[in-house]
Amino acid sequence: MQEFIKEIKKNRTLFLMALPAIILTIVFCYIPLSGLVLAFKNFSYSLGVFKSPWCGLENFRFLFVSGKGLSLTVNTIFYNVTNLIVSQFLALVVAIVLSEMRGRKWFKKTTQSLIFLPYFISWIIVGTFIQNIFNYEFGTLNNFLTFIGLNKVNLYAMPKAWIFIIIFFNTWKWCGYNSVIYIAAITGLDRECYEAADIDGANVWNKIQYITL
Repeated sequence: MQEFIKEIKKNRTLFLMALPAIILTIVFCYIPLSGLVLAFKNFSYSLGVFKSPWCGLENFRFLFVSGKGLSLTVNTIFYNVTNLIVSQFLALVVAIVLSEMRGRKWFKKTTQSLIFLPYFISWIIVGTFIQNIFNYEFGTLNNFLTFIGLNKVNLYAMPKAWIFIIIFFNTWKWCGYNSVIYIAAITGLDRECYEAADIDGANVWNKIQYITL
């Protein structure tokens, strides 16, 4: 403890600078974890989270006895793995394309800003977008189909279609953020490697394959 106090006194300026980030992390990442107690409680709106009676593992037993536990687990793993692969792959492609652009810096910066923007949009807002696009009664998609003389499509009655919709919007939201990380890594590569590849007669695809990747 004395060593810790001594460290704080020695680097108090640095700790003071880090204090806002520490507070934000505690408030938005650790305090909300207290809501995990809901999994072990028979929740009642009138009593609230902490005054509701404990029920032990009854909620978990109900989940798996209902027959949905396995499918929920499989779906969760499937979506996480698929979203990870697709979003990372497209982010890498975007990063390589942007890094290979020569000239027109304004176009490159504008494109990078536009694909990074969805990262700042809340999932609640994204959900509203999706509802306004695919709603059967007043959605943009069905309004367009009606306008061109086609029948409406009830995507909410087509579970398989949502596999692609969920993956698409997750990729749309995260692709820009992930691509910035890859662009930073590509920018940090030694340019002499590319110059040496040019001298050896390597084309763009060779440099991407053997140096960038």
